[in-house]
Amino acid sequence: MDHLKGGVSSLAGWLLHEVAPVAPRIMRGVTGVVIALMLLIAFLVMSLKLMRNKGYLDQNNSTKNNIPELPRLLIIFIVVYGILLFVSISFLDAQTPLSNRILSPVYVAFVILVLCMSNHLLWVHIEEKPRFRHMFIVLCVAFSVFSLVCTGIWAAHKYSRGSGYASPRWYNSEIMKQVRALDSSIPVFTNAPDAIYILAGTPAYMIPAKVNAGARAINGEYLSELASMREQLKNKGGVLVYFNTITWRWYLPSNDELKEELPLRLVTRGADGSIYQIED
Repeated sequence: MDHLKGGVSSLAGWLLHEVAPVAPRIMRGVTGVVIALMLLIAFLVMSLKLMRNKGYLDQNNSTKNNIPELPRLLIIFIVVYGILLFVSISFLDAQTPLSNRILSPVYVAFVILVLCMSNHLLWVHIEEKPRFRHMFIVLCVAFSVFSLVCTGIWAAHKYSRGSGYASPRWYNSEIMKQVRALDSSIPVFTNAPDAIYILAGTPAYMIPAKVNAGARAINGEYLSELASMREQLKNKGGVLVYFNTITWRWYLPSNDELKEELPLRLVTRGADGSIYQIED
C-alpha cells in the first residue's frame, strides 16, 4: 500500500503539479490524488470510446479500426514496465519506490501517448458535439500555460535554494564542518556515508542495518556487525557520525539505540547531529 500511495502521489504531481508553490491547496493531498485519477479515467474512457466508434484517421482522412503502431507500442511499454516494477518490488527489492524518478519512463511514454490521442481527438468529426474541439484546445492551452508557470517557479526555487545535498542546510551543517576537519586515516561510521563523501570528500562506512530493506527481513548479522564496528572504532580511533536530518533510512538503528548498545562518548554535538567515540 505504501508503494501504491507513492505511485498515485507521483501521478497527481504530474497532472496537478502538486509540488509547485503556485498550486492551490485543493491540489495537494488526498483531494489532488482523487482529481488526478478522475482526469486520467475520463481521458482513457473518452479515448477508448472514440477508438471504438470512429476509429483513427490516417493521412488520407480514411478511418482505421485498429490502433496505430506508436500508441500500441506505448501502451505495451507502459504495461510491461508496470509489470517489471511489480515483480521487482515483490520479489527482488522491496525498497524500490514508485517515485517520480522511477516512474519517469512511464511519464514520457504517457505524454507521447496523450499527444497521439489528442491529435485524433482534435481532428475526428463528432457530429453530436461540434464544439468539442474548441473546448479541448482551450483545456490543452490552459494546462500548458499552467505547467510552464509551475515549472518556472520550481526551477527558480531549486536554483536559489538548492536541492538535496546541494541545499544550504547541508553545506552549512555544523557536523559536516567537524567531519571535514577529521584525520582522513581514521575510520568513519555514519548513517549518511553518501553525504560525507560528497560534501567532505571523506570515505565513510554505513552503520549496521537492523532490517534488510530490500527483503523486509530482520538482519540476522546485526549484532556481529555492530561488534565489528565497535572494534574498529576502538582499535583505530574511529568516530561515529550520526545526522538527525537523515530520517528516511528507517532500517538503521536510531541515535538512542546506538547509545544503549555501545559505550559511546560524545565528542561534538550540533543542531543537525552528533559525533561519538568509543569509551575505553
